[in-house]
Amino acid sequence: MSTDKTADEQQPKRTPRASRRTGRDQAIQAVTPVARHEGAVTAKKDRPTPSRRKIEEEAEDEGNVVVRTGSGILDYLQGVRSELDKVTWPTREDARRLTIIVLIALVASALLLGMIALGFTELFRIGLESPLVIFGAMFIAVAAAVYWNRRNRSKSTAL
Repeated sequence: MSTDKTADEQQPKRTPRASRRTGRDQAIQAVTPVARHEGAVTAKKDRPTPSRRKIEEEAEDEGNVVVRTGSGILDYLQGVRSELDKVTWPTREDARRLTIIVLIALVASALLLGMIALGFTELFRIGLESPLVIFGAMFIAVAAAVYWNRRNRSKSTAL
């Protein structure tokens, strides 16, 4: 039975990609031992890849509590330092410009909130003298809220 070949004797099927390999790729493939498994081509390692969890567990078992704590703090500080090296710091001009923008926004919001607080303070002072003013202001506020709610609800349901 010459047509029945074992898996080792069968020639691998040539795909269009395999036929386009360069001479360099073919030379590398001829030198590098490979394992074929369900269409994947990988280099043989002769050992399983250790899991990351197992490596971390082995590292945790080294030394006593003081040594592990010290090495943990050292690893943390080294990680912080490496992340700080990746930071793109703003230039002096950018820092000045952004500081001015923040200060302007701070002053504007302080003035706005101060005017709102002054308005409510005056309304409360006047309301203590005449309760009719407080009830009128509350009625206007509730009517405005109901109007605003109905106006926005009709727009959202129309979409």
